[in-house]
Amino acid sequence: MFKRLLIACVALLGVTGILAGPAQASSPETIQGQGAYATLEHKAGKTTYTVTATDELGVVFIPGEFATPFDAYGCSGDVCIRLDSEPNNSNYIASWETTATASNARCSYPVYFINDGVVKQGSTYCSQGAGVFFAVWNAKRYFPSPSLACNEWAGYPSPAHRPCKTISN
Repeated sequence: MFKRLLIACVALLGVTGILAGPAQASSPETIQGQGAYATLEHKAGKTTYTVTATDELGVVFIPGEFATPFDAYGCSGDVCIRLDSEPNNSNYIASWETTATASNARCSYPVYFINDGVVKQGSTYCSQGAGVFFAVWNAKRYFPSPSLACNEWAGYPSPAHRPCKTISN
């Protein structure tokens, strides 16, 4: 009798857990980085994220397997670049984002180039497994037109992992 009651309770609890799981909305998860943080939301089997820089240059590592780091202008190998400029003023860069996808634990840092000269470099940041390094530089400056803006991440061999974007009026 006790065994049948125990089995009935386990079956009831199991069904309740299964039904309650998908119906519950998960609250956003925050991952703190160096001068930046990521907010992750898990909905309908997908994970989306936004990264916010709290310093001029922020880096955060988002663990997990992500097929596309973000809607980038261009990617080369595992590294992507995205420049946010003002409408009708494309040589003013408000923010410059770059990602590097890691398949295992590693340490890296972003390097920002204009016409092959380094204009900004981040601090070393380490991951504990697979995921995406994400850096945001709030550049808020004009660059000469035309210029070639490129990104590299330490430990990702160039030129196979060096995306570029032309800045011009």
